[in-house]
Amino acid sequence: MKIKRILLLVPRYEKSRYRPVLQVGVGYLAQALFENGIEYKYLDMGFSGSSGRLSRLLKRFRPDFVGLSMLTFRYKNHYQLAEYIKDTLPKTVIGAGGAHSSLFGDRILKECPSIDMVFKGEGERALVD
Repeated sequence: MKIKRILLLVPRYEKSRYRPVLQVGVGYLAQALFENGIEYKYLDMGFSGSSGRLSRLLKRFRPDFVGLSMLTFRYKNHYQLAEYIKDTLPKTVIGAGGAHSSLFGDRILKECPSIDMVFKGEGERALVD
């Protein structure tokens, strides 16, 4: 399957001190996609109203691949988010990246069957490939 459309997704971190900011790592991924002519969208769910936006984005944009940024804080909520995406678009490939993925890659794949792959470390090249 050729990947044509990618959604870069930053989950919401409820009940935390995390406030939505543009993440540098996701910015590097977006730039790599842009430079290689790959269509992408970005959604940070920390901003208000993002849950409804995610649902609409999945239905309208229909990404072939979702890159899910993961911090360890509330990582099981990320698993639920991956399951929701997989239930909505079963053929969509879901890849996890970020600090939690770099530390616990194999564990993530065992604990969450909805996540298809894990990126450890910098993912710009691997994502484009």
